[in-house]
Amino acid sequence: MKWNSRLVLLMSLFIIYIKTESINTDFDITPLAGCPGYNNDPNNNYPNLVDKDETTNWLAYSCTFEEGQENVWYVSFTTSRPVEVGGYKITLSGIFDHENNPKSWILKAKERENQNWKDIDERDYPMTGERSHENFIFNVNKPGKYQYFAFVVTSLQTGSKNGFITLGELSIIPSCPNDDIAPKMGCMCGENGNVCEEGQKCYSGDCYFLSACPNDEIVPKMGCICGANGNVCNEGQKCNVVVCLYPPPSPVSVIFLIIGLFFALILVLVCFIL
Repeated sequence: MKWNSRLVLLMSLFIIYIKTESINTDFDITPLAGCPGYNNDPNNNYPNLVDKDETTNWLAYSCTFEEGQENVWYVSFTTSRPVEVGGYKITLSGIFDHENNPKSWILKAKERENQNWKDIDERDYPMTGERSHENFIFNVNKPGKYQYFAFVVTSLQTGSKNGFITLGELSIIPSCPNDDIAPKMGCMCGENGNVCEEGQKCYSGDCYFLSACPNDEIVPKMGCICGANGNVCNEGQKCNVVVCLYPPPSPVSVIFLIIGLFFALILVLVCFIL
């Protein structure tokens, strides 16, 4: 009995460690380059687009992207670790009007610095907006693991190539982890643009808050929360204190398995003899 308790405790610690590693999707962002702010004012400069503060603004005239693409507005940045990207969020600024919002843009990405850029999403979108700091959420067409990004705007709502852009924030949204709850910063669930909040689970493209696991019962299809540590048990498992385990097979299943193996062995022997 003592060894069983120790085994459950060790398995609990191991699962908690794996869980912590798997849902730790928070990351820092470092700006790399971009079109400089209007009048070289730091309050308008490109790092404001990725500073995780929707109240700051990027205000800039068009410039040349590093690939030689002229008359665009761009910001490139890197994350502190590779991210499984599911989507992104664009936040409008709190200044000027919708004519300075982007109309056409490309989100580029790559996993390593020395690689070529890959276009993971391209849009032509009437981002007029009805209020300041309004959010627009998009899925990426080519989800995957990336660490370097470039947001390249090719035209504004006015159609101008020489005007100035105003934006509040660009946020990368990671894909929701499989069979686990959403992390603190949220995650992209499915292809419908749904973003799960912390504590929710992505299931069939929608976000749900899970209930506590039933006592001594098989976990329902959607899953449930096992114990105070927040472990998520999936369909077919049972919650044992704070550990999610698959129940042992029934005696009948074991008997049928043995019979099946016995006949399979006889068949092999017969084929070998003949």
